[in-house]
Amino acid sequence: MSIAQNIAELRQRVRVACTNAGRAEANVTIVAVSKTRPAGDIIEAYKCGITDFGENRVDELVRKRESVEREHPDVATAIRWHFIGHLQSKKCKDVLMSADTIDSVDSLRLARVLDKRAVEKEKQLDVLLQVHISGEDQKYGIHEVELQSVVDEVRELPRLAVRGLMGMASFTNDADVILRQFGSLQRLFRGLADAPPGSELTTLSMGMSGDFELAIAMGATEIRVGSLIFGSRG
Repeated sequence: MSIAQNIAELRQRVRVACTNAGRAEANVTIVAVSKTRPAGDIIEAYKCGITDFGENRVDELVRKRESVEREHPDVATAIRWHFIGHLQSKKCKDVLMSADTIDSVDSLRLARVLDKRAVEKEKQLDVLLQVHISGEDQKYGIHEVELQSVVDEVRELPRLAVRGLMGMASFTNDADVILRQFGSLQRLFRGLADAPPGSELTTLSMGMSGDFELAIAMGATEIRVGSLIFGSRG
């Protein structure tokens, strides 16, 4: 199917998931994971109403943003670019001017480096803190026991604005396991958002192509979907 058909089908599934959860579809943002996809695919998805795009490699993000700004300046002003991959400290300077939000800040150390670079560039930066909810060693993230202290310290950094939390569930077909992990992240998010001065926490980013409906059921306000929009890679 075409990208337009894929997006129409995805929106229908999001609509049903929101209805089942008693939620408004408008409260769930779709971030199209455009890694490895050409800029032309991004433009096609944008024409179907997608305005948020996620990249997990710094060089690719920089290249694509420059391409869209050069060839489609009218579109460039409407797109919001998310960096969603593991970010190395040495890449913070490069990513800073291309990402509108970094959704994968997985340590206090990384937050401090980002803030330092943002001060140098005189830029304010939205971030999500990535929480380790899966228990899988290969996934990054802040552990629950240290989350509150990390949030408190990042809030004191002058150039970073904590907008919410992000997490990735285990790679499994066991819906009960996924729901339990998403539920844990939802609980942490609510606890932080309800405690002053937590009013700026508005984004709960969880759920990908294989589990976004479970994420919506557990309160996700942002889902990250790639293959269901662009098709399988390679």
